[in-house]
Amino acid sequence: MCLPAAIIQINEHRFSKHKLTIVHPEKWIPYIPLCKEDNEWIATDYDELLDSPILAGEFKSFKFSVCNYKHKLIVIGQTPKDVPKNLVQDLTKVCESICQLMNTHPPCENRYIFGLQFNDKAFGGLEHSYSSIIQFPWKTYLI
Repeated sequence: MCLPAAIIQINEHRFSKHKLTIVHPEKWIPYIPLCKEDNEWIATDYDELLDSPILAGEFKSFKFSVCNYKHKLIVIGQTPKDVPKNLVQDLTKVCESICQLMNTHPPCENRYIFGLQFNDKAFGGLEHSYSSIIQFPWKTYLI
């Protein structure tokens, strides 16, 4: 879900803490790159809330660490083949190489989410502060 289309800005509260509660079907799992307290996700301000896409559903998810910080890969959509076993390992290597190159730990610390959306034709991506959503045609993935 793209929050800018659903949440209006109130100037007096733009820089206030925002709380988000998600009501979802029982089998769905919400993936949101915000800190969670009890059953609410917390954004430090309106801008952080808008920069936090909501992914919710019955997705394949993989946990991995980058320089001892927790990350997640969420696979959205169906493909004729399963996710390659080395995908998470390769993604880990890329992230760790970037940290080494920049001489820093992941700036997102323990809350980065990679959303990989397989589909028939679309491709592209959108980078957020604590997540990225990448659309990828599954036919290309199979080559």
